[in-house]
Amino acid sequence: MSACKNIWAHIFSSLRIMTLVSGQFSILFKNYMPCPNNVAEGVIEKVKADKVI
Repeated sequence: MSACKNIWAHIFSSLRIMTLVSGQFSILFKNYMPCPNNVAEGVIEKVKADKVI
């Protein structure tokens, strides 16, 4: 599980506990952020390596 998913899982769990499972919340997409070059290059290399023709 990615770090981002772990953070959101913790936030959702905490909100449920704080509201005794009766609270409501939602997420609204705000914007995209540029992907760092080293991360993008790593993803591209992994996809190329996994690609079977």
